[in-house]
Amino acid sequence: MLLATFDRTGFSMKKVLVASLNWGLGHATRDIPVIRELQRQGAEVLIASDGAALELLRKEFPGLKCFELPAWNITYPATGNLSWHLLRQLPKVIRAIRNEHRVLENLVTRENIDLVVSDSRMGCYSSTVKSVVLTHQLFIETPFLRKLVNRNNHRMLRKFSEVWIPDVPGENNLAGRLSWRKQIPFKHRYLGILSRFHTSPQHSETDVVAVISGPEPQRTAFENELLPKLEQSGLNCAVLLGKPGMGCEPVVSDKLTIYPHLPADEAEQLFRKAGTIISRSGYSTVMDLAVLGKKAILVPTPGQPEQEYLAEYCREKGWFVIEKQGEINLEQAFEQIGRSGVPGFTDNSLLEDAVMSFLF
Repeated sequence: MLLATFDRTGFSMKKVLVASLNWGLGHATRDIPVIRELQRQGAEVLIASDGAALELLRKEFPGLKCFELPAWNITYPATGNLSWHLLRQLPKVIRAIRNEHRVLENLVTRENIDLVVSDSRMGCYSSTVKSVVLTHQLFIETPFLRKLVNRNNHRMLRKFSEVWIPDVPGENNLAGRLSWRKQIPFKHRYLGILSRFHTSPQHSETDVVAVISGPEPQRTAFENELLPKLEQSGLNCAVLLGKPGMGCEPVVSDKLTIYPHLPADEAEQLFRKAGTIISRSGYSTVMDLAVLGKKAILVPTPGQPEQEYLAEYCREKGWFVIEKQGEINLEQAFEQIGRSGVPGFTDNSLLEDAVMSFLF
């Protein structure tokens, strides 16, 4: 007979599976504060993902039980629009979603899981326990078939008990029209801005910290363009490659230090000491920058409509300087950086309330 486990408050401890999408590292990094809050409120957390995202979460939470989900194995174009390329892979994505749903249902039964939090893994909903999906893409940006794409997106989101949105409600939000409309056609809850980092000003000791991330082959193209420019700048620079499987030992040359990967606490200290951060315009990165309150130069991944939209939205707001991959001009960017700045988005009570409602 199974016996319930109780925390020190007397409540039965809930066993919660957090399933993170392995699409870059942004989903995994924004799940870190969700996992911490679940643990803080007494939940037993299990982790499921694949590839680099699973490796990152294993390093952040070495004591937690982890499971591997079927990989989506999405490929990315060297040139051209990502949306068209993804459309051709739609049958593969559908199969992957079905496979992960079967694996998820088996995990729920075998591991006696009470609740599921899925970060953008559309197959990680359960027919037997409450499951929520975490996404900021309520309204997907695409250059074609936008109504059809969003109709299907909403159909998948409705399979979950609730949609958790990592943003603040209202028009003055961080993700723009991706996460806000006056009418949202499903049950939802805003979590506030999710970041593995914390707000606390610190004196700048490094001129530039660059984060090289994103899907291949664009990640390597970004690295090959940016590293020589940083070396030629004469500035004290640190570069984070976002490769958790390659360890954390830095490679140092003159004023440039390159880290394959850093755990969250060490990455936070590095970013706090940065005068300027250079990175992609992925939403998880934008959330981190907003919490840290740092000046930044954003370089959207070519052909990724979401990143291109977020970059333009941030430019219009005057929050960050935007440069185009293939045409990065650091001198010009640094001339503009002084006029930029992002407002504070630091209310953590929305996440706390959502987790409490979820668990109890």
